[in-house]
Amino acid sequence: MGKSMGIWSSIYFLLIVLPCLQAQGIYSFISPILNPIFTSSSSAHNGYVCSTWGNNYFKALDGDIFYFPGQCNYLFASNCKSVTEDFNIQIRRSIVNGLPTVSHIGLKIEGVFIELTKDTVKFSDQVVSLPYSLSGIQIDRIGAYIRIISKVGLEFKWNEDDAAMLELDQKYQNQTCGLCGDFNGDPVYNEFIFDNVKLTDNQYGNLQKRNGPTETCADVLEVPQNNCTDLRMTISQTQVVGNEPKTCNFVSRSTLLAFGALSNASDSNCIALNS
Repeated sequence: MGKSMGIWSSIYFLLIVLPCLQAQGIYSFISPILNPIFTSSSSAHNGYVCSTWGNNYFKALDGDIFYFPGQCNYLFASNCKSVTEDFNIQIRRSIVNGLPTVSHIGLKIEGVFIELTKDTVKFSDQVVSLPYSLSGIQIDRIGAYIRIISKVGLEFKWNEDDAAMLELDQKYQNQTCGLCGDFNGDPVYNEFIFDNVKLTDNQYGNLQKRNGPTETCADVLEVPQNNCTDLRMTISQTQVVGNEPKTCNFVSRSTLLAFGALSNASDSNCIALNS
């Protein structure tokens, strides 16, 4: 009888008491995890995305879109305003077959150095095969992209060509600098304001240059703006280009969507650009 009562007491607890406690937030049942599982910082873009694509276009974390054709080494993003630097990402563009290409990417994540070049991935100066994971960092391939996920709260993708994207956890708001901006939620301020003077795209981009120990790379000079490069506006203020001639070397709507530059493929006021 005592044994039977014990069994029924256990069943009563599992079926009646435990769900009530969970509903009230008093008790949480957590199943054991044998192996760590890496996931994206967000299953869908949460808006905290910085990207670069096509003919030298950039979208900052706060949504500002600009054009910068620099071919030096530049700080893409870093949490430079934090007490400790969790990540530092630098990129370099080169002209390959007449087209701008992201040719080199260097990442430092919690002191670990990762280097990406065409067909080669280095982790702490050692060439590695994908997928690869160590020290809370996972590197793999997803479709055409190399993807890096870190437990610090970032996801980085590169298509081994002209496009790269960084997605950050919101804990880095007001902590970043670089081409991706200061992540303060306000486009233009304070990225494009210096000593109360509004910076041009080139002036802002040149400020992010990081020369190597033996490198002296020239700044991008100012040139007259035109409709192709004057992108200092929100997506909603632009008009559909459709199948117009490729006069500006724009890229496809699908690429813009993939890298966070567009939020809605059906929005008739989004840029629909040619590849």
